[in-house]
Amino acid sequence: MKLADRKPALVRTVYRLAAFCALAMGVAFLTPDARAQDNAGRTAVGQAEQPRAQRRQEPAPAGPRIAEVAGRYAVLRDDGKDTLCMVTLQDAGRGNGYFRAQLAPACRDNGIVVFDPVAWSIDRAGHISLQARKGHKIQFQRNAKGEWYRIDDKAKPLGLRRI
Repeated sequence: MKLADRKPALVRTVYRLAAFCALAMGVAFLTPDARAQDNAGRTAVGQAEQPRAQRRQEPAPAGPRIAEVAGRYAVLRDDGKDTLCMVTLQDAGRGNGYFRAQLAPACRDNGIVVFDPVAWSIDRAGHISLQARKGHKIQFQRNAKGEWYRIDDKAKPLGLRRI
């Protein structure tokens, strides 16, 4: 038997092996026949019958942008009392997805001075994370007034209000 006679069987075997490997890895694999059916609007292997546009995943809702959050903030304590401290969240990059944060030198709130924020970031949930010089972090969540308040309920209340 010549190779030309065995070629269709060999091609089918190779496609079956590729489809099996793709299935084991969780990757969609379409043979040329299945790809032609998919292009014709019929159901492809491993997918429900729906238009192509609906098969794509919707992007996650975006949180606040860096430029929207960057700026000067007054530091708040219990019941929104101003501590007369100011933190500047800059949009200048610091590396690893963090941006510069700087505490004003006239701050007299000991807790904030000891924390000494040097970096900040926004996570996928839209929370701000302030990072201290020594590496520990505080997370803030925006309220209805547009102020940012500490997420941890057990700790002393802490907030940021844009100046």
